[in-house]
Amino acid sequence: MRNDGAIADLEPGDSVELPCRISAAEVTPARVGHVPNTVVDLLVRVKEYEGLVARAALTHCRDAALAALAKNPLVHDEQVARQLLDAYLHAFGDQLAV
Repeated sequence: MRNDGAIADLEPGDSVELPCRISAAEVTPARVGHVPNTVVDLLVRVKEYEGLVARAALTHCRDAALAALAKNPLVHDEQVARQLLDAYLHAFGDQLAV
């Protein structure tokens, strides 16, 4: 569901998974507030990555795909991201419009 302030460290439009109260009239997410300092940077980076992946998928833009991979917390740098993207496009490029 949309964050809409449930997790204070994320943007309102970010998708989040939270415990919710569900009634016939509405779904109300639990308010989390701020996440622990030990994970906030990783959480924000993952959300940035997810947004870039969505943009790359919608625009079929190679530069957007590269930016997404470079933001992924498991990717060390842009050179690694470029290698991953090249390998992915080599394997699946005929199925994509990037």
